[in-house]
Amino acid sequence: MALISWVILAYIGMGWPALITFVTLWGISAGIGAQAWYALWSTELFPTKYRAGAQGFMFFAVRGSAGIW
Repeated sequence: MALISWVILAYIGMGWPALITFVTLWGISAGIGAQAWYALWSTELFPTKYRAGAQGFMFFAVRGSAGIW
């Protein structure tokens, strides 16, 4: 699914239908893996001086919720 999503983005272009299809397929192919959450919430959204704390919190939240689940 990840490969198909990138092929759609590369060969169809950046129109809304292609982007929505890309995001949907890419999101489904990622599953419930923790890497996407760590990358998004700890490194992309926080300033540098808060990243370590945000990453630690996300490790706690994701591991804890996975353990409960």
